[in-house]
Amino acid sequence: MTSPSWGRSCSQSRGWAARVSLDAEPVDVVTDPRRAERILSNLIENALAHGGRDVAVRIGRDENDALVEVRDRGPGIAPEHLPHVFERFYKADPARAAGGSGLGLAIALENARLLGGGIDAWSELGVGTSFTLRLPVAKPLHGGGDADAAEREDQAL
Repeated sequence: MTSPSWGRSCSQSRGWAARVSLDAEPVDVVTDPRRAERILSNLIENALAHGGRDVAVRIGRDENDALVEVRDRGPGIAPEHLPHVFERFYKADPARAAGGSGLGLAIALENARLLGGGIDAWSELGVGTSFTLRLPVAKPLHGGGDADAAEREDQAL
């Protein structure tokens, strides 16, 4: 799975293309695409619901992982609430009648861990919030080929 197409398809299929900007460099990830899309959609949906407009998705990599950052410019999360955002049913403002069940981020983190990755959260009041998904990248095979080529060969057999 290559990152730019993954980000675009998730945003377009849910009608978010006009509200979400995407900056993606090509990163090959060998993973379960449905699970990965579920993680990304949960993070974007959360940013749109709680951060409002101007949601930005940036896809890149570091030495070990593919990185997908979902950032909003909303009100931010108070420091005392940030350590709890991945807990099931946790809501920073229990007085809110509208909104989700408090499961989206917990499900996203559980899926990220199942794929061998994780999610980091950062927030500053009045500035916004950022969630960064980390997934292992595809590694070149011993013969020098790439993981996608090996997968195509396996499917051809």
